[in-house]
Amino acid sequence: MSGVLGKLCTAVGFDTDDASKLAKARRLLAKGKDGKASRLFVELARAGDAEAQFELARLYQTGRGVIGSPPDAVMWLRRAAEQDHIDAQYLLAAVLTYGARMPTEMANDTAAYSVLFPNGLGVEPDHTEARRWALRAAERGHVEAMALAGYLFAAGWGGEADPSTAAHWYERAATQDNPQALLGLGTLLAGGWLGEPDHHRAKELYRRSAELGTATAAHYLGLEHLYGFAAKRDEAEAARWFQKASDLGHSDAQRCLGQLYLHGMGVERNISLGETLLRRSALFGDAEAMALLGDLHQNGTPDRQANPVEAANWYRMGAELGHRASQRLYGLLFLTGIGVPKDAGLARTWLTRAADQGDPEAQYRLGAMLTEGIGGEQDFKAAEALFKSAASQGVTNAVYSLGVLAQGGLGRIKDARQAMEWYRQAAEQGSAMAKFRLGAGYAAGDGVPQDYDKALVWTRQAAEADIALAQVNLGRFLMQGLGCDPDFAEAERWLRKAVDAGEAVAMTALGELYAHWRPDRNMEEGRHWLARGAAAGDHRAASLLSSIFPEASPLPPDVPEPAEGEPSRA
Repeated sequence: MSGVLGKLCTAVGFDTDDASKLAKARRLLAKGKDGKASRLFVELARAGDAEAQFELARLYQTGRGVIGSPPDAVMWLRRAAEQDHIDAQYLLAAVLTYGARMPTEMANDTAAYSVLFPNGLGVEPDHTEARRWALRAAERGHVEAMALAGYLFAAGWGGEADPSTAAHWYERAATQDNPQALLGLGTLLAGGWLGEPDHHRAKELYRRSAELGTATAAHYLGLEHLYGFAAKRDEAEAARWFQKASDLGHSDAQRCLGQLYLHGMGVERNISLGETLLRRSALFGDAEAMALLGDLHQNGTPDRQANPVEAANWYRMGAELGHRASQRLYGLLFLTGIGVPKDAGLARTWLTRAADQGDPEAQYRLGAMLTEGIGGEQDFKAAEALFKSAASQGVTNAVYSLGVLAQGGLGRIKDARQAMEWYRQAAEQGSAMAKFRLGAGYAAGDGVPQDYDKALVWTRQAAEADIALAQVNLGRFLMQGLGCDPDFAEAERWLRKAVDAGEAVAMTALGELYAHWRPDRNMEEGRHWLARGAAAGDHRAASLLSSIFPEASPLPPDVPEPAEGEPSRA
């Protein structure tokens, strides 16, 4: 090289022979002569040429002309970056953001490969250094580095999360139409990280990013339309953007689009296509899609029967990936033996995994198993801890169960007052059984002052929710005038409902109503119902029958003896 160009190279300290070798190496690489190109790049890189160091680093990343080695790539990127090579600074930041794993086939023979790869086989993420290099490149105007710096500040990687600084770098890159910056800025705005959520601007940023081919932006745009964040809900428009993201291979979008097809939302209902989309998402490792496939096969559809075995397989796949709802559902299958062999031990195992991840329903179910000793030993203390965690997350049955533990003194000292407080909380959340227990507590003055007015209110609510024992208690309150004026007709209606549910004590109460409480006593009807209660196993009925009708046979002719080993029913 000679003339003006040669003089210019010399003036800036760039050897013309090196420039010729660099150009030759690039020509060789373009012709596919990777080995020869790599040898020239190595020579120049070792001599300190930043451009050659950068090119050699990319060869180590791709394995062209050399044996691929992420650590060697990082070594050469760092050398080039320290010489202010802006692309090397950005690429180094990108590699250090996510790291690079060693090849799977090498992982089990690290000692042998360490001889060939003294710098190691993988690169661990280093977010602090990644942020430093991204900022250096961004400050010099590198657009992709600006977007990466925005991401690092937004995620809080390499230092404290700083949405304002993230937005600064995203804005600078977004003005140059960088798709990742458009997406990142839209996410900050939609999430309210910069003040009040701004879904209108976020939607426009997502749209431009999606038009540039960003699958995640198209997916987010679909969510904006599906939930109507920026404007009126538009399921058809949501489906259109989910389709675009799905075509780009976005597994979350495939799952969302599949759900729309399953339910006919914004598209014509097509269960087969919906399942196909869920399967595509599941094949990408989307555990939520696996759980949805489990639900689909567990419940069946109008045009296809449920398939419990297939459902169990999908739940298992999701469970093994750590999807907590799948772990819970898979565990519950082992309790029922639907689609899998019945196995309380395995049920406890999978429910434990879901509970350990904070799944409130799994915590409640596991607590119930520990209380009953199903699938292993009883453990009231552990059950109480699980119930408390589930209760704090709004599981009403767990709140009720805490009341049962306190009232029964299971694993703790009996505490009727605390039990009634738990029942009150559960009752206010809608638990019918808690309403029954609270009503009974007020009637007996157990843990609360005796108050038949309150007992009647809570008991009636439980009775209306078809709690048979509450119907019995309500019948007794009404026939005795506790908390109300006597109402024998209504008392009889509630007691007969409880009889229809098979409650022996309701038969006894009907006997008392006819034989004692009604002004127009009907002793024969009273004896009939007391006899039925006694035959069903209620000791009170037998005692009343013998005291009121000492001359009578315990069982009148129209009440057959129950078969041996079978429960008596009215």
